[in-house]
Amino acid sequence: MCMRFNLFRILLAVLICVLVGPILLTLGWSIWGRPHEAPQAIQPILVYVEGVGLTEMDLEEYIKGVVAAEMPAYFELEALKAQAVAARTYAVRKIRAYGGPGCTEHPGADICTDFRHGQAWISFADLKSKYGFFSNLRILAKIDRAVEETKGIVATYNGKPIDAIYHANSGGITEDSEKVWGNYIPYLRSVKTDLPGSQRGLDQKSIGLSELSGLLGVQLNPTSLAHAGQLVPGEVISVSTSQQNMGLTVLERSRTGRVVSLALDGQIIRGIDFRSLLGLKSTNFTWRVEGNQVTFSTIGNGHGVGMCQYGANALAQQGKGYQEILTHFYTGINLELFADLRF
Repeated sequence: MCMRFNLFRILLAVLICVLVGPILLTLGWSIWGRPHEAPQAIQPILVYVEGVGLTEMDLEEYIKGVVAAEMPAYFELEALKAQAVAARTYAVRKIRAYGGPGCTEHPGADICTDFRHGQAWISFADLKSKYGFFSNLRILAKIDRAVEETKGIVATYNGKPIDAIYHANSGGITEDSEKVWGNYIPYLRSVKTDLPGSQRGLDQKSIGLSELSGLLGVQLNPTSLAHAGQLVPGEVISVSTSQQNMGLTVLERSRTGRVVSLALDGQIIRGIDFRSLLGLKSTNFTWRVEGNQVTFSTIGNGHGVGMCQYGANALAQQGKGYQEILTHFYTGINLELFADLRF
């Protein structure tokens, strides 16, 4: 009788753990917003949340929302850790209390959740509704671990947090900062990412000639596009004003193959601006003309500078730790505890 009673109590305890434990986890008791044993060394961050407004957050909890929004949760844990450090570094560099510029789009905020001029971010509540119950638990636990195991760590250059730029897919090689934004940054150098061909983000987008002419603000025809400006990586060409007026010509490709500048009917346009106008995945593009359709083929996804997220995952799959991943993509950096830095 006693043995049966003990067995009953054991089964009851197991049942409670199975049923109640996940509920506590999914409510965020031990994952999102859990109480910390020690006070935070870093100031809270003021985040402008789209649709909500200015919100004060604990930095580490904010980083969990960034990692969840910026990198696929199925990526390797070490890649998620690298993303956590990059996101934390990017954020602390923005915090006004440490001399950062804050968010230029939203006065009073350190940063916002618009990825175009901040970092993407997702709330715990939205994340819960995005996945099924048990998938949600696994994802939250993985993200929590990635952030907690890199807690307080930032990437530095000469003792200061770096501008930890990152992007989705480099297509196999990242870009030098000056080829995109015009300014040389020593730790944002081009490096190979060793991505398998199937993971290089190949994409195509077809646009009608009339629509393309409207987007670019010039009248184009098949003849003015037929030559396609297919330069080899690293090539720069000079054209006369009369040649520039012929339509669309690629003037320079970086050594990574990306378009740096084009001549558009007598005007010089940067590759990044051309990409934005047409909604292309990257500036590593070529085009072909078929009748009244122009098809742009792109490699990669994003501006190509800094850490390549798919490249980070590929390195993690090869057994690299987050430290090796970060030092691969950010040349000459150190990893330090933010609390140890002086401002």
